[in-house]
Amino acid sequence: MMRLPRFLPSVVLACCSVSIPVFGPLVARAEEPAATTAVAAPDGSLYSATDDFWHYAKIARYDLAKAELQKVLVAKDQPLAVLEALEKVAADRKDNLDQWITRWQQVPDLREPMTQLNAIMTEGYRARRADPNFIEANIKRLAGTDQQFLFAMSHLSDSGELAVSPMLDYLRDPAKAQYQAGIRKALVQLGKVALNPLVAALEMPATDANRDTLLTVISVLGEIGYDVSVPPLADLASQKDVPTAIRDAARKALLQMGAGDAASLNAGNLYYEVAQKYYYNKAAIGADVRNPLAYVWSWDSAKGLVKKDVPSVIFGDLLTMRACRRALELDRNLDDALSLWLAADYAREVSLPAGAVDPTRSKDTPAAHYYGVATGAKYLNNVLVRAMGDRDSALALRVIKSLQQIGGQSNLIAGGESQALVAAMRYPDRVLRFEAAFALAAALPQSNFDGQDRVVPILAEAVAQTGKANVLVVMPEDKLNGTVQMMKDSGYGAVGAATPQAAVEAATSLPAIDVILISDTNAQAADQMRQLAAATPRLQGAALLVMTATDASPFTVLAASNPMVSTTKGTTAESLKPALEAARKKAGALSLDEAVASEYALKATGLLEKLAISRGQVLDLSAAELTLLGSLEDSRMELAKAAGSVLALMNSKPAQAGLLIKAADDKTDEPLKISLYKSLATSARFFGNGLAAPEIQTLQKAVAGEKTLEVRSAAAEARGAMNLPVDQAKTLILGGKK
Repeated sequence: MMRLPRFLPSVVLACCSVSIPVFGPLVARAEEPAATTAVAAPDGSLYSATDDFWHYAKIARYDLAKAELQKVLVAKDQPLAVLEALEKVAADRKDNLDQWITRWQQVPDLREPMTQLNAIMTEGYRARRADPNFIEANIKRLAGTDQQFLFAMSHLSDSGELAVSPMLDYLRDPAKAQYQAGIRKALVQLGKVALNPLVAALEMPATDANRDTLLTVISVLGEIGYDVSVPPLADLASQKDVPTAIRDAARKALLQMGAGDAASLNAGNLYYEVAQKYYYNKAAIGADVRNPLAYVWSWDSAKGLVKKDVPSVIFGDLLTMRACRRALELDRNLDDALSLWLAADYAREVSLPAGAVDPTRSKDTPAAHYYGVATGAKYLNNVLVRAMGDRDSALALRVIKSLQQIGGQSNLIAGGESQALVAAMRYPDRVLRFEAAFALAAALPQSNFDGQDRVVPILAEAVAQTGKANVLVVMPEDKLNGTVQMMKDSGYGAVGAATPQAAVEAATSLPAIDVILISDTNAQAADQMRQLAAATPRLQGAALLVMTATDASPFTVLAASNPMVSTTKGTTAESLKPALEAARKKAGALSLDEAVASEYALKATGLLEKLAISRGQVLDLSAAELTLLGSLEDSRMELAKAAGSVLALMNSKPAQAGLLIKAADDKTDEPLKISLYKSLATSARFFGNGLAAPEIQTLQKAVAGEKTLEVRSAAAEARGAMNLPVDQAKTLILGGKK
């Protein structure tokens, strides 16, 4: 299941404010009673500019209207004053504010300033609905006539959950009994928007002072009827220290909602079930993605219902964590709840915007990594499986890095615990594949496990990385070369072939394939390529981008459900490049620039070296030999040196020959020459002489003829380690004389 944007609250969190409409409130306005002033008197100059704008706009003198509107926009830092001026002008002229604002938005000459005005109005609505005085005035109106009640409800609906806390304060105050019946009715009519603070209010202690308020909250939740209320109500109904009246009310509410008899409900399991809905944004409680902040509600014994403002993007993760925490409090054996809590904690960190803070966490609260490594590989594996299933690459990457810190033979390899990481080595994103292979390689596995044959090839793939994305083009002969060149000109590595079978072979010339670009002109070939990619280890992680002529292509339907498949109608470099990047992102790819690619290449060679040194490990390093030999030619000297160090530990004649050839090349820089000769000496010490006669002659010439003494000395070390016949050494001593 793909995760939607993470914007949900917890069992005791409240969702973000009700969404703010662009031109007005969500609920149709009731007519305000004549005795009540609808709009505050605005500043005279602001009112005058607003009225002049309105006049000129209505008579289609848009040049003059635009000039007056600029005077209004100057007051952008006073959004509520601007909104009230607009409302008063519209009311005085008996015009519909929303209709005229919408109409003028379509006028080309006014479009830009009207867009700015809309933004100011939105802020004005937001400021007014959060104003405590505005909320309290409308709470009091609830006790008036039916017309006053409707008018108050239209405004309280704008205020949304922000109205619930003061409404509960009124319910708790015996001196305000005349308002309480109207408040209860209003809470029910607020419905879904009131769920978050009302659910949080179930935390209030069931004291005599709170008894009636708590009973009201329970009955209101029963009438509103959403399943997010079921876990806390079942929780209340099962608590033996809660007064009988409260437990009975909770049981009644559960029956009213159709949740069943409280005696048959397991509150811990219910919390976990609703936590999963919060995590995937499928619950009735959710933050408005258009608003930057959401509200976390909790009960304070002295202040009542209080909130903390949190970034909306972490709202759902916080909700999930709270629900899982309560599930674990009720049943410590709910391992799934623990895994989901960890997933939400990691996700919270991933989603938190740069520079933003989570006010629900103190400075001393440990990071997700702390809890992840403390709980162990089993639970981290569960989180990794979930993250990959959700195509959440950033989350999966964090989890794998935690696994790397605690992973070993006993907890990553034994008992089949390696399978989550093995699955990660087949993941579309190569960064994730690399990190998964790093984790398994660092464990220095001493026993065989399913999927072990993928570890070294992926390490080799990491060694070959340059940071450039690679495209495999599958096109008819007449379009193949042009398309491949177009990809290269666009900054990609690219190879191509005319048939799917040939494309699989061509792909081996690149270190990795990120996207397979193919046309649906031959739908059978395109589908064959898709199947071959799924069955070919080097291509399993590549996104398939299909060039389609129309939306009638069967790949358009497939792309809707398969994250590995995307379509485009683009045919030019300008249109294909964004489509390629979108396909990579959809498949779960993370960016890999040149600097990061070099880091991965060096880390991979370091792990290959550790594997080569380790005794008893079961991974076959020969799968990396060709890549390592190729890396001797890499322009990154540190990588070439590192590749030589690994080759020195491989019992291979081609490895020795490759080290010598590169070291003896006149074009090789001196520092690299020295390093490679020393690697050749190491290889000879471990495995003896593997050089053929012509290669020995090359080494002998290097010992005698390299330009500097330091390089000649390194070559001499290699010669000596080979244990070659002494006559050649005598020649060196005698200066060529017998």
